[in-house]
Amino acid sequence: MKFKTIQWYDEQEASEAIRYNHVIGTTPFGRFVITWKGWKKYNSPTIDETPWGDFGGVGNDVDDAKRIAEAEYLRRLNDCVAV
Repeated sequence: MKFKTIQWYDEQEASEAIRYNHVIGTTPFGRFVITWKGWKKYNSPTIDETPWGDFGGVGNDVDDAKRIAEAEYLRRLNDCVAV
C-alpha cells in the first residue's frame, strides 16, 4: 500500500513563533516540526512536534531527521492497516 509522504517546506530561520531554525512538514493528520540551533557548528536537528505530540527523534542533519520523521509516520500508518 502506498501512502502520501510528508510535504516538507523550505528551511526557516528562528522566529517569534519557533525560536530555532526549523523546517515544517505537513500531513493530512497535522504537522511535523524539526528544529536546530543554526548558530552552532555541530547541532543535531530534533523532531519537536508531530501530529501525535512530542516524538523527540534526533537526526545527524536535517535530511536525516526528515528520514526519521518519515519512517515514524509510515510506521504508524502501516499499523492502522488491517492485514
